[in-house]
Amino acid sequence: MQKSPIIGRQGALCGNVNFAEGEFYATEHAVVVSNKIENSPLFTYFLLTNMKLERLAKGVAQPGLSVASVNEENSIIPPLPLQQQFASKIEAIEEMKVETKKALQEAETLFQARMDYWFN
Repeated sequence: MQKSPIIGRQGALCGNVNFAEGEFYATEHAVVVSNKIENSPLFTYFLLTNMKLERLAKGVAQPGLSVASVNEENSIIPPLPLQQQFASKIEAIEEMKVETKKALQEAETLFQARMDYWFN
């Protein structure tokens, strides 16, 4: 399955970073990030997000972000094993968030059932 960070290149979401998984189609208003060296796509996503790329946008009415300006940014890239360790921890956190959200929804359903029982 393809996993890629995507950067908004034009307009209001210029510099905004998202993460795409699976098959997708990107328009000319987005930059699909590919690595020249072997990197974790999830690590790259978080790295780009923390770089605050919107600060590189040029223009007022229709801001734009050039790939050249992003390429000029310097970052320290840790070795791949550390990136993978980071990515696996993030994936575990995301899984916990999904489980917590599900538990909260179940608690809300139970609460509503009790409220209906006692007050209706």
